[in-house]
Amino acid sequence: MTALCHRHKFVYFPIPENASSSIKRVMYQLETDRVWDQKDRNLLGVNIHAIYPTLTDYVWERYFDTYTSLVIVREPISRFLAAYGNRVIHAKTSQMNDSIALKVKRARLSPTPDLDEFIAKFKRYKRLSNEI
Repeated sequence: MTALCHRHKFVYFPIPENASSSIKRVMYQLETDRVWDQKDRNLLGVNIHAIYPTLTDYVWERYFDTYTSLVIVREPISRFLAAYGNRVIHAKTSQMNDSIALKVKRARLSPTPDLDEFIAKFKRYKRLSNEI
């Protein structure tokens, strides 16, 4: 999974909850000389991930020898807490997507777990959603 910045010749390998939105906003600024903001989102009708989609095929391989590679790795406890905050509390992933909500219900898990419950049942929640 990658995103490409052709103007500055680098391949970015995003890892979920490791600053991927922030890095993609920087990529936009580097390529356009403009800061990505809400006006851009409204004008284009998309979020930053649509501008720099994560490529799941191997398009990046043709650039690998000539572009710089970039990976951001986050301290694992901070990453875990961010996943809980962003995907469970803020976005309420389990409630936003009907199929995940149904899976959560069938698994007899809370759609809005507190941190203790999320930690205790993390593996079960993780199996239900790739976004966590």
